[in-house]
Amino acid sequence: MLSATDNQALDLRHGIQIGDWRLLLPAGQAAELVSQPDITPLAYLPVWCLGLINWHGNVLPVFDWASLLGATSAVRPYRVLVLGTAPHFWALCLKNDPQRLTALQPLPLMEVNAPPLLQPYLLGGYGDGQHTWLDIAYDSLLWHLKTLAGLDGLSPATL
Repeated sequence: MLSATDNQALDLRHGIQIGDWRLLLPAGQAAELVSQPDITPLAYLPVWCLGLINWHGNVLPVFDWASLLGATSAVRPYRVLVLGTAPHFWALCLKNDPQRLTALQPLPLMEVNAPPLLQPYLLGGYGDGQHTWLDIAYDSLLWHLKTLAGLDGLSPATL
């Protein structure tokens, strides 16, 4: 039997804000926040793909979704949030730390507004009483972004 504290732990999610958009981080997936990593830029990448980082021996692309979604780009000093599962890790540049969220309520999908880029990957939306948080199919979106950035030809063991 679960106590009230156990129920709260099960309802805990983390979210990030990018411009005016609030996104839930993938449920049940580990993430690591890295402060000011050295990003190696690559030539001919879109402005929203900052380059690559070496994270625990894995080479990861770093995306600036703020730039991609038309918001003010994250500027140094910034943090990078590493997401994904081995061997398909990737990183997302953030201005602010992720927020702890509890007691989210599911919203009817037709009432959830998402930017055009994220609409095909929208799994649902949740409300916290003040804001709507978007639940995104990150794995599918990652493959799309890699293709857009021209990183899809690189080894999947490293990207």
